[in-house]
Amino acid sequence: MLKLNGCGEAPAGAGPGHGTLSVQEGVTSPPNHLSEAELIGLMERHGIGTDASISTHIENVLKRNYVILAPGRRLHPSPLGIVLAQGYMAIDQALVLPEVVPPCKRLVTHLGQPHRHHCRSEPRSSGSARG
Repeated sequence: MLKLNGCGEAPAGAGPGHGTLSVQEGVTSPPNHLSEAELIGLMERHGIGTDASISTHIENVLKRNYVILAPGRRLHPSPLGIVLAQGYMAIDQALVLPEVVPPCKRLVTHLGQPHRHHCRSEPRSSGSARG
């Protein structure tokens, strides 16, 4: 990675070549793996699971060997977990990315609640007219 220092705006009226420029070389690194606590926070923020089910979800991915619990209670993806996520991404990214879960959860919650329908119901005729 190259980082340029000293590339601020030149003062009004300054010609080309005003100021100094230096190049600094560096290296990027991937972010740390998530801890259980960080994963729980992300699941809550994205509306994935409930308070009662989040620990069960984490337990299931550990039992199924999708992740490995490393020192510091950090969750490292296993080779199986990586291939599974890549397969889901190839089929449909919405299966892996958290943006799809909250709308589906809201819909299921809505469908499971009793609703009052404000439709007027007219009595059905039995086929014979009364006079």
